[in-house]
Amino acid sequence: MSRRLLRQAYDQLKSEDFELAFEFKLEIQIPPENLYTGPVPNLNLFAKDAEEGGYSIDYESKRIGTANINSPTSKSAGSVKFTARDNKNQDLENFLMAMKDTVINHDGTINMPFEYLFHVILYKPNASGEYVEAHKWYCSAEEMGAKQLGYEKGNEFTYFDVAFKKYRS
Repeated sequence: MSRRLLRQAYDQLKSEDFELAFEFKLEIQIPPENLYTGPVPNLNLFAKDAEEGGYSIDYESKRIGTANINSPTSKSAGSVKFTARDNKNQDLENFLMAMKDTVINHDGTINMPFEYLFHVILYKPNASGEYVEAHKWYCSAEEMGAKQLGYEKGNEFTYFDVAFKKYRS
């Protein structure tokens, strides 16, 4: 590459305002028809990192002669995932356990979607630095991972993984 082209590429990269990984805010909104009526924790205090977006399309392969043709069959809804820490009152863990109970009752029956769905909202900064709604999903409780405790961990926070299943793709 010539010096001029390298300089052009450098200037273009330098002027681009790339998205930064730590610039996000998460919020949960519980609709009035949801079975949960308790307090909603501030995820900005508890979320350490987050995974959002992504998709998966399933294909069916059909053999025609010696070739295969792939046809799409469905699109998965995916999940909103984050790693969280909790306070000593276990506010987040208690919230997540209560949200699990809105999906499946203690007797094994499953509630209606309007009784357990809630909004997860992801905010990201725009070019002027204001946090604006980037995504809003209808979700339900999917997974709460195990906490790792240990005497050798010293003053580290405990972390666990949380996943909310998107209602539709």
